[in-house]
Amino acid sequence: PCAHQGKTPPCSQLILKESIPQVVVACRDPFPAVNGKGLEQLTAAGVEVKLGVLEKQARQLNAGFFHFHEKNLPLVTLKWASSADGFMAELGKTRTMISDGLAQAFVHRLRANHMAILVGFNTALYDNPLLTNRSGKGKNPLRIVVDPKGELPADLQVFQGAQPAWRFQPRTKDWVPELLHILAKKGIQSILVEGGKETLDTFLAAQAWDRLIQVQNTQRVLGQGLAAPQVPGDPPHAQVDLGADRVHTWVKQEVLALPDHFYSPA
Repeated sequence: PCAHQGKTPPCSQLILKESIPQVVVACRDPFPAVNGKGLEQLTAAGVEVKLGVLEKQARQLNAGFFHFHEKNLPLVTLKWASSADGFMAELGKTRTMISDGLAQAFVHRLRANHMAILVGFNTALYDNPLLTNRSGKGKNPLRIVVDPKGELPADLQVFQGAQPAWRFQPRTKDWVPELLHILAKKGIQSILVEGGKETLDTFLAAQAWDRLIQVQNTQRVLGQGLAAPQVPGDPPHAQVDLGADRVHTWVKQEVLALPDHFYSPA
């Protein structure tokens, strides 16, 4: 519970006013204006405080918030779809639909769960995605496109609609740290990187990721095409079947894992 005046009044003062005798807390809030101050007020006033109940689950539900305030960087999730034989697109510059309906619903839930979403130049130009959350629940993420020379046409779908869209023009070849620090200064706590191949490989080469999510269709075989990024040698933290698609998830820390219910199509 907070002890400061923010968008709402202090929670701790309301608890004391209502003479609530016991407070159960999952974990401390890492935000400096909150961290431990409300708990100290309650304990000093004689309220019984029980700390650490379902702490892991609480941190998973708020992974972006905790990561942002503890690391001063946004949480980075890399996501891509691949065929059963390891390709993410057919040859040429046409858009390739790989995932089926349940997996697509999962991806839109991912979008709703991140403050920003990013794609590279080629994906924006040739796939012409909206990059919005169309799950019917949650918010749309801020849309970011890597556009080194500012050459993307203004009539692309990513630049349409009410949701803001940013063009990012890297100043150096190793641009990922620069981008993440800019986002941190803007208060962006989490970002979903959806591709394409070159952009994903750039993040992987920089080790700039916290979660990797591969949606692999177990039935669709392309035979040739654009090879999907290389996954870590370690077994995935989670492996969930969504119809014909299998979702593999790797995390650098267990507390960054998606909650089990997050994979549910409901």
